Amino acid sequence: MKPAAAKPLTCVQQYARWRHGPARAAGKKFISALERVDKASSSQDIPVLASALRKAGKPAATAARFPMPKCADPKGYWEQLITRVRAASDNARTARGLGAILLALVPLKGEPGIERKLAAELKRTTGKKVG
Repeated sequence: MKPAAAKPLTCVQQYARWRHGPARAAGKKFISALERVDKASSSQDIPVLASALRKAGKPAATAARFPMPKCADPKGYWEQLITRVRAASDNARTARGLGAILLALVPLKGEPGIERKLAAELKRTTGKKVG
């Protein structure tokens, strides 16, 4: 007689495992880096903005190694945020001058909208918030 197959995890369980597993630290660092970029962008302090953008690439790359469960984020908003931050960071690393730093921000142009969509999607799929 074959042993019974393990019951697959629900989406809520998959998300909880992701959220509280190895992805937790990487996700927190990524969200913190994103918040620093947002704050620096609002302050209009170009050197601080350039630094925040350059530094955001590493936590974004680390977070990319821990993809969110597809059932929790079927439209891939988490990956879109990571990709946009990595692109902006790469742009900032090679940017010289004010104009180039401002152009480095272009990949983040839709970022607040993506964050809202991700939050709404997670609420719908898991009943939880980001973070």
